[in-house]
Amino acid sequence: MMTDSLGETLCQAGLVTEDQLREARAHQRGRGIEIGAALIELGHLDETDLARVVAKRSGMPFVDLTRGRVPDAVLEHVPEELAVEQGLVPVQAKDGKLVVAVDDPLKRIVADQLSFTLGLDVRCALAAPGALRAAIRRYYGTDDETSVARTMGTEADADDAPIVRLVTRMFKDALALRASDIHIEPMGSGVRVRYRIDGVLRVMAEHP
Repeated sequence: MMTDSLGETLCQAGLVTEDQLREARAHQRGRGIEIGAALIELGHLDETDLARVVAKRSGMPFVDLTRGRVPDAVLEHVPEELAVEQGLVPVQAKDGKLVVAVDDPLKRIVADQLSFTLGLDVRCALAAPGALRAAIRRYYGTDDETSVARTMGTEADADDAPIVRLVTRMFKDALALRASDIHIEPMGSGVRVRYRIDGVLRVMAEHP
């Protein structure tokens, strides 16, 4: 019999045993975490294997960020501040389409916002969280020199900063509200932003 349980899906895939799953469920209740995280904490599951299964269940492609290097020309499609703030890395750009790696299926809502901001057809691929964090450090850095460089942009960069901050805030708000998608609708005097929450589109903001 098929089941929607992630734990049982992992069992059926041969990635964990039933005994390990029972142990993880007890650990999960005590820690208040998701079953996948419980299995990883107990050492029963690798986060890459978990990400592959979650990607398949979510209908998303999986990307292994530990292999190869993303070309600079692809990284340049997404502003550094936005990539770091939102925890994503662009991994492929071709024929007006951009694929970005995220670590949670819920973050697919960033695709709508990035499509509007960048003027590209943006899609999301799922990556293992640890690999994504390592990729962000690798491509964007976290040392003082990099941080200082971010504050020394050109005048054009300064003009773009409010837009980046606005987009970042939209992402954070939408994720906090567990919105399934974002609608940005041009109006005569600006744009209206609506989030789909529990299947209902709700007006969240209007910007000039």
